[in-house]
Parts: sequence; structure tokens; C-alpha cells
Amino acid sequence: MFLTCAAIDRRHPSARQALDDCCDMHRNVMRLFAPKDNMRAEACVLFRVLEERGQARLYLTSAMQPDLSRAAWLSYGRNAQQRDLSPLLERFCPEAAFGFDLLAYPCKKADVGRANSVRAFLTSPEERRAWLARQGEKNGFILRACREAEPVDMRGKRKTGLIQIRAVRFSGILKVTDAEMFRRGYLHGIGPEKSYGLGMLMLRRV
Repeated sequence: MFLTCAAIDRRHPSARQALDDCCDMHRNVMRLFAPKDNMRAEACVLFRVLEERGQARLYLTSAMQPDLSRAAWLSYGRNAQQRDLSPLLERFCPEAAFGFDLLAYPCKKADVGRANSVRAFLTSPEERRAWLARQGEKNGFILRACREAEPVDMRGKRKTGLIQIRAVRFSGILKVTDAEMFRRGYLHGIGPEKSYGLGMLMLRRV
């Protein structure tokens, strides 16, 4: 597994469009890999756009090393970093604690009278905290501390029409309870809508 971090060049038209359209960002990220059906799931591609000191940066984890030269909208020279994630994955053991940062879509399935159910955003902080705790149970961790920022709306345009996703940024401290489950959750993401830059668990030592 690889972790890639690269600055996004806002001067480039493709960058500005992708930052305003989560579907377009998904397409641009997947162009960093060889074209192939279902590549995001096969290569365990997760990504996150994060604003740091006025600079937008792309964070990306993947089983295959992305080719940053495919993207003129990324600064892939001195402003890009790529590293092997194996040393981090080896530190995933029961009782290990990490600071975390997660942009996610806390939701529940809602019956709206259609053949297929739809996801509904959880409107209260208590519901969202409970949702994240349940995600922890599924992915081998428990929350030791958690806070959330104000929800943000992400918009995009796909073939079926316009979409809007309300996302929440969670941060705090978690403790690993099951190393294998946690490794799987870290590699495959937390919650739905991972194609649009959600679900990537960013970790730091505590």
C-alpha cells in the first residue's frame, strides 16, 4: 500500500473544476491509474482533499502506486510525497491508540416508497456520534475522544444528474480493538460515498 500527498495547483482549470465538483474530482483521481473497470475498489483507492495553511492538498492511499505525471493539476515535483504504508500497518495492534481525522457521510437507510431505499443524513450530533461508534465496532476500534466540525455540503454532476452529499469532519482519538478488522477498515474506508473523497481515516501518533 502507498500513501501519496500532493499539492493541488489552483491555477489549473482542471483543479478549480474538481474542487467545485466531487464527481469530477473522483474522475481526475482515477486517471492517476491505468484505465480499468472497478479500479477504485480493486486498488483500494481512498482519497481526501484537505486545506492546510491556505493550500489544498490531495491525500491518497492505494494498493497501486499512482502516476502523478498524469495530472497537470497536481504539483508532483518537490511538493509531492509518496511512501510505503507497510510500517504503519504493522503498528495496528490491540490497544494501540491513534489520533484520527475523518471526513464521512453519517447516514441511515430511509424508506421513501421506492424499490430501493435511499440514505438519509443524520441530523443530530448524538446520532452521528452513535453512527461513528457503530462504524468502530465494524472496523476494530473504539472512540476515546471525538469532536465534529460543522457539516459541509459537497456537490457534483454525474450522468444521472446533480448530487449533493452532506459530510461531517470527525477528529479525536481512537483505540484499536481488533488489528485485522482495523487494517481492513483503514484500507477500505469508513462509511459510504468513498468515491467522492469520503471515508479515508487519517491517523497520527498520540
